Amino acid sequence: MSPRRSPEFLAAALCACGLLAAGNAWALQSDKNQPININSDHAEFKSDPKHPSNGVGTYTGHVVITQGSIQIEGDRAVFHLVNNDLDTAEIYGDPVTFTQKP
Repeated sequence: MSPRRSPEFLAAALCACGLLAAGNAWALQSDKNQPININSDHAEFKSDPKHPSNGVGTYTGHVVITQGSIQIEGDRAVFHLVNNDLDTAEIYGDPVTFTQKP
């Protein structure tokens, strides 16, 4: 399958430039100002009916997340949005890989 993007969730993820904030100790200073790109075989977003600015985005298949010099690959990624901001992200795989270009 070709990679697909969920436009609604990708827009929300791009606004949440802190996706890789936990990796800031390793990230280049310029990485946090770069857009977050997410590619996968399948993407789905479910918003909370009572709070439409909250929801969960799930990417499955060959998931590739990039931001600046950082690339993370896995089989599944789950993103939790609260008030249209990224709250938490979980990446699963066998294995999950984290690479950074020097």
